[in-house]
Amino acid sequence: MSRTSTTRVAALVPEEQVNVIREALAVEGVKVVHAADPKEAAETSATVILCDADSKGGWPGVMRESVMPEILGRHPKARIILLSRLADEQMWVEALNAGAHDLLPKPCPQKELCSAVRS
Repeated sequence: MSRTSTTRVAALVPEEQVNVIREALAVEGVKVVHAADPKEAAETSATVILCDADSKGGWPGVMRESVMPEILGRHPKARIILLSRLADEQMWVEALNAGAHDLLPKPCPQKELCSAVRS
């Protein structure tokens, strides 16, 4: 992804985390918009959706009950990157099997977040 990229990221995270994500991705020329719920995230023109798995109903809520199914049902080509303070190998495998692009630990270093969005 170049600095002139038009990549757009929808951040399905608590509002107080949006500016941190914006600042982290600004070096990549990425536009970040806040999404209040899965429907809003899916309906943006975002190519990547960042989802805070800890704040959206916990792991079961994100994976099976609401978030991932709703986003992928409305925007099947979305690249979903989950963020969780509880991220481990088992959760990463489960996230990928459910259609996520990646699972990153929180707090996520800027370099790792940029790399995941670029890929």
